[in-house]
Amino acid sequence: MKLRSFLAAAFLLLMLTTAAQAWNNAGHMTRGLYRLSETDRSHPQPCRRSVAENPMYDSWTAGISDDQKGLVAFMRAANLA
Repeated sequence: MKLRSFLAAAFLLLMLTTAAQAWNNAGHMTRGLYRLSETDRSHPQPCRRSVAENPMYDSWTAGISDDQKGLVAFMRAANLA
């Protein structure tokens, strides 16, 4: 009986820990990408322009092609939110 309780508690803890991983850096960037796709349809330039004004923009987009800079910067900025 003790073993069964221990295994149930361990399984529950494992599941909770796995769910919490959704909000690490990759989770925030994914959410940022989703939000950008939603807002970019109606206000594409203001979204990208506001991210480009961030002092960290150059470091976020170093080595990124020009056509992808806005997207990458927005996703990286989502980690700060």
